[in-house]
Amino acid sequence: MGESSITPEWFPGILYELARAGHVEQAVSLSDARGGRTIDIPSLERLSESNALVRMVGIAAARVICERWGGTRQYVPLRGGVGSKMRNILAHPGGTAECARDLQTSEQWVRRVRNQGGLRRWRPGDGEASGPALSLTRG
Repeated sequence: MGESSITPEWFPGILYELARAGHVEQAVSLSDARGGRTIDIPSLERLSESNALVRMVGIAAARVICERWGGTRQYVPLRGGVGSKMRNILAHPGGTAECARDLQTSEQWVRRVRNQGGLRRWRPGDGEASGPALSLTRG
C-alpha cells in the first residue's frame, strides 16, 4: 500500500494515526478485530504484553495509540473499502439466523436492519456502534 493511500478516508479515526506512524498492517488488523466497536485504551504506564490491544497490534503500534488516547475508550471504525454491517446484512442472501451467524451479529439486529431496509441512521442505543470517547478514569 503506497503513501498516497494512507488517507483519513481509507483509514478513519484511530486507524489513521496508526497508518501514518508506519503501522499500516496493524491498522488493518485493529479494524478487522474491533471495527465498528469500542476498545479500552490503557494508559502508557499500564501497557503490557498481556493487554488485548498489544495482542491485536503489537507493542510498538500499541504505544502509538496509548500516547494519544491512553486511559480512554475509543471507537474503532471500519477501514475504507470494508462494507458496513448494515449493507452486508441487506446484501446477504440467507435467512436471519444464517446471516447473523455469517456476519457475527445478533438475529435481532439482522431483523431490525432488514425490516427498516437500512434507511434509518444509527442512533445511540440501537446497538452495533458506540458514541464518543469516554474517560476510563474517574476524577
